[in-house]
Amino acid sequence: MANLTVSLTPELEQFIDEQMALGEFESKGQLVKKALKKFEEDLIIDELLRISAEIDDGAYLKGDLDELAQKIK
Repeated sequence: MANLTVSLTPELEQFIDEQMALGEFESKGQLVKKALKKFEEDLIIDELLRISAEIDDGAYLKGDLDELAQKIK
């Protein structure tokens, strides 16, 4: 597992310290990992919403796949 050094604003450092004081996490690393996982999930949700909007706007292929393949050839 790689180590990463990151500079934080005083506000973020205070937030981390506050979360640690609540006892929800065993380490600051665990807290940061959870935050990054949440960020990753948010990106996936944003992508799904974007794709859903494209589908709603009709920006997708529809019809018989064999017919579409013939048109591409």
